[in-house]
Amino acid sequence: MRKLVKKLLAKLYEFIIFVLDWRTFLCYIPVWFVFSGWTYFAIALGSPWLKAFGSAWLAMLWMPWCPEKLITIPITLWIKKIIFKKENLYMATENIKVVKKTFQDIADNVTPTMGAKGRMAVINDEFGRPILTDDGVTVAKNLRDSYDGFERMVAISMIEAASNTERSAYDGTTLTVLLTNELYKQGLKWIKHGMHPQVAADKIAELIANVRTELKDFAIDITDNKQVAQIAYITTKIPIIGDLVTKAYAHAGNNMNVIIEHERKETESSIEHTEGMVLDAGYFADVMQKLCNQGDKTVFDGAYVSLLAEGMLTGAQLRDMFISIPQEARDMPFVFIVASSFNPESLRMLTDTLINNQFKFPFIFINDKSAMEIFLDLEAKTGALIQDPSRGTSDYKFDYMGFVESITIERDKTIIISEGKEDLLKERINKYQKELDEDKFTMSQIRYTVINRRLANITTGVTKIKIACPTITEYQTIKLKLDDAIGAVKCALRDGVLLGGGKALYNLGTLPMFKDIKDVLYAPLITICKNAGITTINHTDLRNFSNRGYDVTNGDFVNLLSCGIIDSFTSVDSALYNAASIATQYLIAYIFIKK
Repeated sequence: MRKLVKKLLAKLYEFIIFVLDWRTFLCYIPVWFVFSGWTYFAIALGSPWLKAFGSAWLAMLWMPWCPEKLITIPITLWIKKIIFKKENLYMATENIKVVKKTFQDIADNVTPTMGAKGRMAVINDEFGRPILTDDGVTVAKNLRDSYDGFERMVAISMIEAASNTERSAYDGTTLTVLLTNELYKQGLKWIKHGMHPQVAADKIAELIANVRTELKDFAIDITDNKQVAQIAYITTKIPIIGDLVTKAYAHAGNNMNVIIEHERKETESSIEHTEGMVLDAGYFADVMQKLCNQGDKTVFDGAYVSLLAEGMLTGAQLRDMFISIPQEARDMPFVFIVASSFNPESLRMLTDTLINNQFKFPFIFINDKSAMEIFLDLEAKTGALIQDPSRGTSDYKFDYMGFVESITIERDKTIIISEGKEDLLKERINKYQKELDEDKFTMSQIRYTVINRRLANITTGVTKIKIACPTITEYQTIKLKLDDAIGAVKCALRDGVLLGGGKALYNLGTLPMFKDIKDVLYAPLITICKNAGITTINHTDLRNFSNRGYDVTNGDFVNLLSCGIIDSFTSVDSALYNAASIATQYLIAYIFIKK
């Protein structure tokens, strides 16, 4: 009731301001003269019959069945609209209405996914299979094709904002869509009341910049596994994902380089961790396995490693290599990791020489189209120099070999444990991380998995999350959520967390400095409650208790931090930044031009 009265008073205020406007009086004068003003002149100056007609007309206008003002006022407003229609070009341009309509339409379709009781959207993938998701940017991207012309242009802009948030925070895309729409509507309100569009855009940009600054003071560092689990759960709304990500975090650490696989044989999802660098390659051939004479698995505690990638070695170069080996090192095993492009004749000569000199010499064969990428990782991990003429190493010497603390060789797998060379490892990590950041939305799923595996290999070892589910549809749905959860945990570990459930922004909205955009900052909490079926919100309690908010899952008013209802700081910060970017640009637009 209070909200209705407030709305009616606001409309009344707008009407009074409108009526008292000088343009209204200017338009009313001719209308008044046509309907009743002429009668006063007729009675005062006209002939007897004109006086009689004027008096009769005036008397009729004041009869109950002929209320003059109900006729003259609408006509006055209509004339005012025609005469002064071009004064506010922004509000009068028909094309610009497309922005408000499209923003609102996308928000209406995306925001029902928000919160612990948000719903799912069903999307067909490129093979016609259904994918169930509550990821805001995924829903928005699939809505894009339902728009044409200018609406599609606007939709692409909103999707860009959400995509940028996902790229930097892996979460918060629905929040980005909601804030973009709310900020744009707030700007339109100011413009409608006479504010210049550029001033409105600048005001929003300034206020959001201040919000982001204040938000940093509310960030809380992650201190335990429970918070890791909560971030993963809140991102996905699936309890088991929180448990899986927490277990993976225990092995992978803050880097969280995790591989996700489909487990078809088991009925329960699990975590598998392997320390060291894992190669999907083992003995070069069965005969090599027999030469090692250690059964199905060969384990060396300390071994020299040689990387043979390209080209060939001559007999003279092989002789020089063996001469360069110190006598004290000849009893150690020598592991030769060989690419498919290495010269077979050189390989035969190398094998004969090793056998004749009674060396321990397992071979590992790398048959991969990205073999050089693997060799560069091995170079960083083992300290060995790659034999490759294009890299200036056409010969090979003992000094070019690396040393590893432990190496385990099986028929189709090799595990290498070594500290590696810090500068080379850092270079490889940065290279892969850069590719992930820049090409995340264009690279194939296979490449994405390969990079995560390579990162894990050269950092903490390989940690696998094996998802046990019977169908591809379920696996794809869970995998999308796991990717988001892992990314959100990475950001939370780096930048900290905030109170969840929209409460962090709500708290800022209660500050006097943000009173002009308090409706925008209240919107996330209100939307989450709305999606949970909560229609009545006790704003008094929310304002008085900064750490308390709604647990929509249980319908209680709780201490959010104690209950683990938290959001990644990066997701909220990125959502504010990207939403303000799109909203302010469209506020200063006044026309769409089709080429």
